[in-house]
Amino acid sequence: LAGVGCKDYDDDIKEINNKIEASDGKLASLEEQLNSLKVTISTLEQADKDLQQKINEQEKAISSATGDIEQLE
Repeated sequence: LAGVGCKDYDDDIKEINNKIEASDGKLASLEEQLNSLKVTISTLEQADKDLQQKINEQEKAISSATGDIEQLE
């Protein structure tokens, strides 16, 4: 009779579990980075709106000043 043995899979299972745990940590880090980028995008969008409002105000001031100059001429 030949003896048939089963391989001990404990080490393989531990290795897979370690890889899963490492992947979970990387995923959490990626989620934090994504959330940080979302905040940055939101901040930049608000800054863009504020800048556009200031540009519009300056354009109105320039238009008014141009009209005043034309009247003085």
